[in-house]
Order: sequence, then C-alpha cells, then structure tokens
Amino acid sequence: NHGRWKGAVENYRHALRINAADYVAYDNLGFCFYNQGRLDEAITNYHQALQINPSDPNTLNNLGMALTSRKEYDGAIRCFEAALRARPDYPDACNNLGVALNEIGRTGEAMRHYRQALSLAPDDARAHNNLANALLGRGKTDEAIYHYRQALRFDPNLFQALNNLGWVLAG
Repeated sequence: NHGRWKGAVENYRHALRINAADYVAYDNLGFCFYNQGRLDEAITNYHQALQINPSDPNTLNNLGMALTSRKEYDGAIRCFEAALRARPDYPDACNNLGVALNEIGRTGEAMRHYRQALSLAPDDARAHNNLANALLGRGKTDEAIYHYRQALRFDPNLFQALNNLGWVLAG
C-alpha cells in the first residue's frame, strides 16, 4: 500500500508542476499524506488548496479530519462547519463534525450531527457506529445496539462496530 501512495504523491506533484493552481491536486496530495500519517504535510497541502478555493467542502472536510487526528478539535469543528455551509447535504462532514464535537464532550450536538448524516446517507456504517457510541454513553443501550447492528448491516467488516456490539452484549 505504501508504494501506491508514493506513486500517487509523485503523480500529484507532477500535476502541480504543470498547473500550480490545481486545488484538487493539492487536496488529493494532502489526502495521500493523511493516509500515510504525515499530518503536517497533509495540512500544508490542504491549506494550499484552500488558498486557491477557500470554500471547497471536500478540502475543508479533509483538513478537519487531519486536525481531528492531531486533536485540534476547535479548528476541526470550524472546518467541518465551513464544509457544511458550502455543502449542507454533505454526510461525511456531518459525521466528522459529530466526532469532533463528541471528543470535546458536546455529545448532544454530536448526536444531532450523526443523525443528520444518517438522514442524508442512511447506509453510512460509520455514522451508525458513532451514534451508537454516543447513545451508549447516554445509557441508551437498546438504541445503541440497534445502531451497531445497522452499522454491521451496511458494513459487516466494520471492526469497531463488531467490537462495540460484542462488548455491549457481553456486558
């Protein structure tokens, strides 16, 4: 997998030598670095993309994910909110905003965003799993079990949901 990311990085860099104003190439290059755990390089490239197109929802969402990985939740929340202003029907940004909010203890708001993500993409296994985690934290075990099962219905290999459901059922 590392070799594929390396090849992709080389291709995006080549594209940027040809057209330095290609914000999508900067975003994609950032995504390659993000997936390699090279967060500083990812964030730098996302910022480059946003200098060219400041309201691109995909780049804003990707930057928010990188900031979440660095536990910079306030910045991540601002990115996800900006992504949703640019594209209100963006389920990934809704779910990711929920994750960042949940990390800073704003569980009620997080649950609202998980539910919004699910209203836009009912088959989003990650959003079901995240909502289930939040529900479990609120003592709503039956509803949490339902959403863990929904997550597994849509992605039977989502190990987080498998683990979480097993833990709840064993408890």
